[in-house]
Amino acid sequence: MADAKDKPNEPKPIAEIACAHQVSMARWSPDGRHIVAACYDGVIRRWDVTGEKPAELSTLKGHNGWATVVAFAGGGRLLSGDSWGRLTCWDYAKEEPAAVWSHEQAHDGWLRDVALTPDGARVVTCGMDNAVCVHAVTDGKLERRVAGHDDLFAVAVTPDGAGLLAAGMRGVIRQWSLAEGAQVRDLNAEAMYKYDRIQDVGGVRALRFDSGGKRLICAGAQPTKGATVQAIPTVMLFDFETGEASGKREYGKPADGFVHDLTVLGSGDYAMATSGTPGNGMLVMTKPGAEKPDFEDKRYANAHSVSLHVDGKRLLIASTNKGSNGNGRRLDEDGRYIGNHSVIHVLDLS
Repeated sequence: MADAKDKPNEPKPIAEIACAHQVSMARWSPDGRHIVAACYDGVIRRWDVTGEKPAELSTLKGHNGWATVVAFAGGGRLLSGDSWGRLTCWDYAKEEPAAVWSHEQAHDGWLRDVALTPDGARVVTCGMDNAVCVHAVTDGKLERRVAGHDDLFAVAVTPDGAGLLAAGMRGVIRQWSLAEGAQVRDLNAEAMYKYDRIQDVGGVRALRFDSGGKRLICAGAQPTKGATVQAIPTVMLFDFETGEASGKREYGKPADGFVHDLTVLGSGDYAMATSGTPGNGMLVMTKPGAEKPDFEDKRYANAHSVSLHVDGKRLLIASTNKGSNGNGRRLDEDGRYIGNHSVIHVLDLS
C-alpha cells in the first residue's frame, strides 16, 4: 500500500462495529444516522452512529433463514429479505419499527438481491427461483413478475425507472420493461462464467449505474477454475444506450474471488468489496475503466458489503472472520458450532 502522503484520499478508519453474527448486507439509513445490517441468524441489527461511539438499537425479528438483504425505500420504509424467500417491509420512521407487510414466499427460496425504483415506491427483487418480482412498497402488492433466465444474483432498475435488469451465474444481463414485463434485450457479460470440473463458476454479483446513468457497471468475477473455486474480482462496463461493452478490468489474483458489492462514490469513482478463498478480501476504490485502482486494502477478510454515507464522506465495509466455518471447522470442546462473525468498519473519505 502506498504511503498516505501519496494517497490524499486514502480512507481512514474511524469506527468499528463488532457483530457476533455474520453480516450479509449493511447499509446506511437515508439520513445517515443509522447503520442497518442483515445477519445470518435471521435478525436485522441496527446502530445509531450519531454519537461518539456507535450505539446498538433494538433488533428487527421475523425472518426464518439467513437475512440476506436490506434496502431503504420512500416513506420511511425499510425492506429486508431472507434465504427462505421472505420479503418484509418495516415502518422505519417509528422508534420501534414494526412490520407493515410481509410475504413469506416472495420467492421460492433464497432472495438474493434488492433494488428500488428511483421514486422509492417499488421494490424489485430476484431469487433462487430465477424470478424478478416488483412489489409496491406501500402495501406489498405484487405488480410484476418476470421469469428469469439464469441462476440470478443481481437486479437493478434503469435510471429512468422504466426498465428492470437482472443477471446471474452465466453472465447474461437481461432487460425488461417495467410497465409490460416485455423482454427488451440481453447484454453479454459471459466472460464472468466458466464451466469447469462439473461445476458452474463465476457470475455477476452486482449491477449499478454510474453517476451520470450512461454506463452500466457489472461486477463479479473472472473464473479460472472450479472445484476449489478460483476467480479474479472483475468489473465490466457497458454503454447503456448501445449495449456494447466498453471495458473489462480485473482486480487482484485468482484467490481474491468475487466482487460482492459495489457503490458509486460522489466523485463518480466506485468502491468495491471482494471475497475469495477463506480469509481473502479487499476494499478497492477506482475510477471507471482505469487500468489500475486508486486504492486497494486487503485487511478486510471475506468482505461482502460496502455502502456510502449520504454526506459522501463516510464509507462502511463489512468483513467476516478469516477462520470461516464454511470451511468445515469442527465443534468446540463443548460440542457447540461457533458461527462466523463480522465487523462493520466505518471509514472517512474526506
